Order: sequence, then C-alpha cells, then structure tokens
Amino acid sequence: LHMVSFITLPAMVGLMVLSEPLVRIFFEKGHFTSAETIATVNAMMFYSVGLWSASLQRIVVPAYYSFQNTHFPAFVSFSSLGILASLCFLFIKPLAHSGLALAVAFSSIFQISVLLWFFRKKYVCFQWSELFLPQLKHLGAALCMGVILYAIQTEFQWKGEGRFSTNCLILLCLVSGGIIFYTLLSYFLKTQEFLYLHQRLLRRKLSR
Repeated sequence: LHMVSFITLPAMVGLMVLSEPLVRIFFEKGHFTSAETIATVNAMMFYSVGLWSASLQRIVVPAYYSFQNTHFPAFVSFSSLGILASLCFLFIKPLAHSGLALAVAFSSIFQISVLLWFFRKKYVCFQWSELFLPQLKHLGAALCMGVILYAIQTEFQWKGEGRFSTNCLILLCLVSGGIIFYTLLSYFLKTQEFLYLHQRLLRRKLSR
C-alpha cells in the first residue's frame, strides 16, 4: 500500500496541476474550443482525486480473496453505487458534469475506507498510524512538487500556431522535473519506499 501510494500520489497531484496544459496541447483544436478545454480540465481534476483510492483497491480487494472472502468486496462495491447515485444528485446542480467526476472519486474513497476498516477488524490488526503516517510524507512531497509545477506552468503559453512541438517538449521537461524534485524530497524525508527502490537499483547495478 505504501509503495502504491509512493507512485500514485505524485501522479495524482501532477495530473491535477498539469491538466490544463495536457488538454490544451492535445485536444484544443477545431471545434474543441477554450470553453471545452476548461470543462474537460475541471472533470479531469475531480477524477484525479479518486486515483489514489482506486489504486489501493487493486491491493486490498485481492487481499480479501486470499482469505476466501469474495462476497464482502462485492457488497461494498454494490453499496458504493448508492453512494455514487446520491452524490451525483447532490453535485450535479452546482458543479454540472464535474460533479459526476467528483462523485465517482468520493465513492471510490468510500469503498477503500470500508474495505480497510473491515480488513483491519477481521483479518490483520494494524495501527492506522502505521498505514497513514508514511503516506502523509508522500502526500507532503507530492504537494510541494505540485506547487512548484503550478508556479512554472503558469508562465507558459500553451496554445498557439506552430507551438505543438515546443509545448510538448516543455511539458515533458515539467513532468521530468517534477519526478526529479519528488525523488529528491523523498530522499531528504528518508521515506522507506524510496530507500527500498534505491537499494534494489544498487543491488541490480552491483550484480551486473
């Protein structure tokens, strides 16, 4: 779970921060105007909120299967449909289509919360601090990365004739720079996941 969060949280923040450049570069052309770009960006940002919880479900649900329990994950998934429908009804008027994306994200967070709570109660008793404190480090580093990326990306013009190749190169540099910055922060924070990956790379290099 920690390793998945180590990868997913910066990806989530990066998608939210760089959503406008991504959409403008690859989609804004012809009948897809600036208004459609903003609408797509809003939905993309809200969908990104649920990326972390959806990724954790890929770990937790098979853990239930390993205990021969297939019915509870199915029950939680079915129950989340009711949560999703209620949230869609609640969010659709103030947020329009973006409300649907936010409802999907919140229903995913609901699912992982219930799955983790029941798994801890029935199968493996772990401390909540043991689960979430390391992930707070990842989130803090990801948010710092996001602030830097947002400050930089606002300085560029992401739409214009003949700028496609240039903007793609700038976007690639931003993504690469964000990865490097997040990696450095993880190094200074001494996160266990970074140290584990670093040791694996060293072992592979030494074995070669």
